[in-house]
Amino acid sequence: MAIHPVAEAALLFALVLAAAGGLFWLVKRLRDVEADDTPTASDLLSNFRELHARGGLSDEEYRTIKTKLAAQLQDDMQVDLETMLAETREESRRSSVAGDAGQGAL
Repeated sequence: MAIHPVAEAALLFALVLAAAGGLFWLVKRLRDVEADDTPTASDLLSNFRELHARGGLSDEEYRTIKTKLAAQLQDDMQVDLETMLAETREESRRSSVAGDAGQGAL
């Protein structure tokens, strides 16, 4: 029994689409895992502090590393602060809109 050419083309298209979707999912998952493995500036500073305490770094080396990581920590904190402020403003706006809608019902 032969398969109709249109049905065969539709089946082939569905297989290619499924394979592309699977590949897209796999790449996204691998990128997410890589992003989670990146240590933060705070983690690095803790590790270098321990290394310095064990004598693996001189005072001068530790101060240099600490200065560079402190700048990165401040940048990270500024981004976190800006994100929190934006979220707070959005929540206030939503509650204000919800409050206005509730007052209209009275």
